[in-house]
Amino acid sequence: MNNRESKLTGFYDVFEEEVEKINHIHNVFVEESEKFGFQQMKTAMVEHRKKYLDATDVHYTKIFEVHRVKEESVYALQSDLALSMSRCIANLPQQIPVKWIQEGVLFRDRIPTYKGYRRQFNQVLLGAWGIESAYVDAEIIVATWRGLQRFKGIKVEFVQLSNKNIFDVLEKDLSKKLRFEDISIEEILGKYLCNNDIEIIKYLYEKDKINMELLISLILKISNKLVKQEFIKVLDLYEYVKNFLPADCIYFSLSNLYGTGHYSSLNYKIFIRTKSGDIFDIADGGRIDDMVSKFNKVNVLGVCMGIGTTVLSQEIEYEIEDRIMILVEKIDVKIYKNCLELANKLSGYHCSVFEFPYKKIKKFFKHELYSRHNYIIVRLDGSMEYRFSSVALKNKIKSILDS
Repeated sequence: MNNRESKLTGFYDVFEEEVEKINHIHNVFVEESEKFGFQQMKTAMVEHRKKYLDATDVHYTKIFEVHRVKEESVYALQSDLALSMSRCIANLPQQIPVKWIQEGVLFRDRIPTYKGYRRQFNQVLLGAWGIESAYVDAEIIVATWRGLQRFKGIKVEFVQLSNKNIFDVLEKDLSKKLRFEDISIEEILGKYLCNNDIEIIKYLYEKDKINMELLISLILKISNKLVKQEFIKVLDLYEYVKNFLPADCIYFSLSNLYGTGHYSSLNYKIFIRTKSGDIFDIADGGRIDDMVSKFNKVNVLGVCMGIGTTVLSQEIEYEIEDRIMILVEKIDVKIYKNCLELANKLSGYHCSVFEFPYKKIKKFFKHELYSRHNYIIVRLDGSMEYRFSSVALKNKIKSILDS
């Protein structure tokens, strides 16, 4: 049993199987990111509402509030780890380069886009601040890619590189216009670029995935220096990532304008294929070079990658160690001591003791919460009954107890 929706729509109670998967996911990304010098941290789960809202384009109606009656103050529940971690950077007494990883709980009140959508969910975020070079972007991408490759049940498909500044370098927030307004790319670029450049960018914009070698050949034909420079930033990142990943799993997308109000320039996604054949982005990141300055007016360059832990936990396969439950109809001090002796003999397994009336014992066997358990039933006369999912495991346990 993974989870169950609570009485509050969009909020879920999460049980052992999903909790263990989430912990496993977090540990994997910690192990991979530590190889590049990332350290674990945790931000506060509440923020000053006004400062938080002033630093994001997210509408206030989508953020959960916490009212502190005695103080007559209002806080915002954490809705964006990159934002909270940037606020933490802004509050540090000294600005030095840092690489952080955090697993946190987020609260977002948005329109449900799929069945099982949650207003409270888990995310892992890798972030680095105070570093200009794209080598750190590459490290974040590679640590995430390697972590995803370690999970069973999914296949890591490709990395997608993007840069909204290819548009924004021509006019502030031009990428937003393309994303949200009903306007053709020819119309929006006509007053800035020559016909040759418009044709190249239109071609790139209409394709979902652009092979990097093709991109390189097209960039050489672009005449606008500002646009060309933004394309070259993508190629620089590509060269760093190529040190770790095969070139044929890295693509470019000009039409990916997701996060236009969040990222400052380069951004990227990692796509996975699930067992059912669905392909979607599970990790999303990019440059957040202006985020810290929204809190303290000091410019500290930043970059981050968020991984959808809750979504990922629904797709991966994870073998949880065998659980053994000693069920006793009625426990007293003597019987409990005998059960502990049994449990000590089985110290290599997760072994617990439960009191449960024998007449109702089938409820245990049928309940989703205990679907992965094996049982040793201790009767009042001291006899034992075994109920195991595997004959091999049953025989192994019996031989341990009989020894």
